[in-house]
Amino acid sequence: MASKQAKTAAVAVAAAIVAIGTTTAVVKTIHPSVAKFTMDDLDAKIAKLSHPGATEKEVLQVLGEPAKYAWGGRVFDKHHLPQTYQLEYPQGVAVWISAGLVRELRSEGQGRGFIWQGKLRLGSSLDEVLAELGPPSKTVVGKPLGFEAGVLYKDIEGRSGHCYYDRPDQNVRLFFADNKVAALYITFENGSR
Repeated sequence: MASKQAKTAAVAVAAAIVAIGTTTAVVKTIHPSVAKFTMDDLDAKIAKLSHPGATEKEVLQVLGEPAKYAWGGRVFDKHHLPQTYQLEYPQGVAVWISAGLVRELRSEGQGRGFIWQGKLRLGSSLDEVLAELGPPSKTVVGKPLGFEAGVLYKDIEGRSGHCYYDRPDQNVRLFFADNKVAALYITFENGSR
């Protein structure tokens, strides 16, 4: 009787070990980017991709497989992608791809995002941004967004604290809500908005 109970217990332990191992393998298969994508080294990984001519292949090597491929509210299969799409990662990080090249590295939405040149991030104030990037060539207040380079659009269409500032000379553009960075994009030439 004791021998039978010991065998039953050994089989149960073996089954549990196999189940745990299988579960771990399934989780890694479903979300491979989770294993590679840690916030501790995110800024270093973004720095590796912050150069003109970076490709989707480089992004996948550096950041891993994204949580999804999407554009304009649609999600795509990675084997059937349109000309333009976004690789979306956890923590508010996305990469805009067009014709196989990186057009923007995006830090937006929910999550930590990445830190631009060790200084600006989601939540940075408009004053911090202006101190870091320099003053705008002009400021437009209360008008519709025009995307003119070097211009600070404040209180867009009368919405207090909603701003936009594009500095192509520094390869960065920013959207603000409540005068705080809500989206920070590292940009590359030839990327149409």
